[in-house]
Parts: sequence; C-alpha cells; structure tokens
Amino acid sequence: ILTVLAWVFFRANNIEHAISYILEIFSSSLFYTPEIFPKKTFILILFFILIEWLGRNEKYAIEKILNNMAKPLRWIIYYALVLIILYFSGSKQDFIYFQF
Repeated sequence: ILTVLAWVFFRANNIEHAISYILEIFSSSLFYTPEIFPKKTFILILFFILIEWLGRNEKYAIEKILNNMAKPLRWIIYYALVLIILYFSGSKQDFIYFQF
C-alpha cells in the first residue's frame, strides 16, 4: 500500500496535486454504491446466459436452438446477434498504459 501511495507522488506534477489526489481516493465517495452494470448491459448478459443454459449439452451453445431452423433464418439470427453485440459494445477506449 505504501508503494502504491508513493507512486502517486512520483507521477504527480507537484506535491499539491499528489495530496489532492490521495485525499480524493479516501473521500466519502469510497463508500458509495457504484452502478456496476447499466440496465441494457445486464439484460444482454442475461440473454446470453439463457442461450448458454439452453445449449449447455451441445458443443456450441447456440447449436441446439438453431439446428432445426431454415438456413436463411439462422443467418438472420446470426447477423442480429452480431448487431446486438456491436450496439452494446460502447465507445473506443485507449489502453491505460499508452498515457505513460
């Protein structure tokens, strides 16, 4: 813990900035309950868990569900799943270590 706190002083622009950063770490916001998952993401996760549960005995989870459908309908569902994943993927984020 002491090493991590020392890194704050090492990376800060000045002592005042480092102290304000450490005070913000230990502020009362430390005890707030964060919103871990937005509702849309939680619904999407439940949807994929359901698909995995229904196809748990197959090699691929979606195989049991879509195996008896016509080929064009299967492809429509595949494309819909890809579009759902892209819609919920969020925005691009830079890798944190690129900043250093």
